[in-house]
Formats: sequence, C-alpha cells, structure tokens
Amino acid sequence: MAEVVIGAPTAPSRKPNEVAIQKTGRRHTWSEDDDLVGFYLYRHGDDDLPMTQAEIANRLGMPESSLIMKRGNFASLDGGNGLSSASAQSRRIYEWHKNTPKAELRRLMLQVIQAKSL
Repeated sequence: MAEVVIGAPTAPSRKPNEVAIQKTGRRHTWSEDDDLVGFYLYRHGDDDLPMTQAEIANRLGMPESSLIMKRGNFASLDGGNGLSSASAQSRRIYEWHKNTPKAELRRLMLQVIQAKSL
C-alpha cells in the first residue's frame, strides 16, 4: 500500500497496468491465444477485422494498453524498436508464427476471439 503524506502536492504515479488492476480487481494473465492475437495485431493491425483493437482487448479481458504493449514486445522480437521485455511465451509465439501467411494467422486469431465471446 502506498504511503499517504498529508499535504503532498501530487498523488503517487501509477504504471498503466496498476491502473488496469485497480479497475478490474485482477491482473490479466496472458495465454498463448492472447499472444497470438497480439502478434496478429502487431503484424497486420485491425483494419481488415470486424472489430477494433479496443473491442478485441475488451473481449480478451484486458485494457487496450496491454495489447499495445504486447505489440511493442513483438516489434522488439522482430528486430525493430519496441519493448525489450518480451516473455518466453511471446518469443515462442513469434518463432512459431513469424512465417505463417496472413490469411492463416487471421483465421487462427479470429477463432481465439470468437471462443472468448462464448
């Protein structure tokens, strides 16, 4: 618990995930399926999908900022500028699917999204 100082000029800053935890009461645990969705969005965006990235995040039970950060992890793995803190699971998903054609990756990603809405 943060220490409260009477008369402090500002509240302590929080990381984005801490805010998400406060809103949902729990921290999102990334599954391989979630990582697959994040990888698809990193590679291809949401322009040709039936929903926005924000709607996808909501379906997965996480804030959109979490998906944005996951996209940054994949950018780093792909040799670009991104977040360098990718998990072992994200590294596996990247290696398994880095050469998967877009149509196949899209099909797999949509299966995940549809399963989450059941």
